[in-house]
Amino acid sequence: MSPSSTAIPKHTNPVPQGSNGPNARFNRLSPPLIVIGMHRSGTSMVVGMLHKLGVYMDPEMLDSEVSGQLQSERSRTDGYGEAVAFRLANEAVMRRANADWQYPEQFLERRDLPAFAKGCNQLLNIAASTSLQSDYLDKYPGRAPQLWGWKDPRTSLTLPYWLKLFPEARLLHVRRDPEAVIKSLQKRDIEVAAAAAQAPLPSSLERLRNALTHPAVLADAVKRRLGIPVAVRAPMKHSDWLHLTEIYVDECLKYVGHLPGYLEINYEAILRDPNGSTRLIAEFAGVDLASGKLDKAASFVMVDRGAPRQPTP
Repeated sequence: MSPSSTAIPKHTNPVPQGSNGPNARFNRLSPPLIVIGMHRSGTSMVVGMLHKLGVYMDPEMLDSEVSGQLQSERSRTDGYGEAVAFRLANEAVMRRANADWQYPEQFLERRDLPAFAKGCNQLLNIAASTSLQSDYLDKYPGRAPQLWGWKDPRTSLTLPYWLKLFPEARLLHVRRDPEAVIKSLQKRDIEVAAAAAQAPLPSSLERLRNALTHPAVLADAVKRRLGIPVAVRAPMKHSDWLHLTEIYVDECLKYVGHLPGYLEINYEAILRDPNGSTRLIAEFAGVDLASGKLDKAASFVMVDRGAPRQPTP
């Protein structure tokens, strides 16, 4: 049985999207592959597979390659492959409605309002001609990537704006059992809190880096210093996480009929059949199946059940 729940239609040879406008460099590339899905649904693992297949997803993934060895399990599960430039663009869009990934309702209420949408589209156009080029394209070790894309779960919510920029983009939707998603989110919250309590004080350089890559956290810190109250949200309950998961999945499912290409793949199916799932993803991404990269990508999958992988045919 195919590990895909939905796949329509199969990707064909990409057609350049044009060469005019502020994001002309992007438009001269093939259409991107955008990985969408709820946080903790396996999107990081899929991006790791795409990276091994030769798809450019995140500059930091190239920097972290050491002697061809796979990255640590933590790097494969904790926001791995989330290109910072695209995440910051998504966060900036959502902040316009005083929302974030965990509390997106106010953004979704305003997302399709003409004036609000116009401002968000302008913001992404600016990003495409500035930060997305300097912090993403310019870091590619070559003239231009043949296959490229990005992963940020927030894109599941901001996708209408990105498709204005890249209407021929293909969408790879990663789904996971909702209860497993919730368990993973709760576990991460506990681990983050424990690590923060034990971590030494960050250096000045680390604080600067954190401020640049997490501007919302910096803003809250400035407010506290100025004596401005900062809203403290109650911890998320199981029902809250379930509702949030449903929001993300429902938003992604709106694009099942996306004609340039939509593929839905299940996290648990990937674990059951890494080789078959890798082949399916590679075909959808337009990867040359004779490139010898299938085994490397399948090996990236965290098979924790002790079952040997089947050889790639």
